[in-house]
Amino acid sequence: FFSPAHLMKLVEIVCGDCTSDETIGLVRAHTKKIKKVGVVVNNCDGFVGNRMIRTYTTEMQLLLEGGGCSVVSIDQAIRNF
Repeated sequence: FFSPAHLMKLVEIVCGDCTSDETIGLVRAHTKKIKKVGVVVNNCDGFVGNRMIRTYTTEMQLLLEGGGCSVVSIDQAIRNF
């Protein structure tokens, strides 16, 4: 679950080498039942969501350091993206 779990819809369903298709199916069904969006990913450093956010965070930092825009502008852009 992503934080805060009561607001975020995305759930990463992390599969290991021995995770069965049956298990993946059960977890996908459960995520739908609890009105979440499940995405199946392999086990890796940071999983998918955190790795994607890391890229956005790095670019935001570069924009701020380079004077490309303000914190308020970045906040508005990311909230409305």
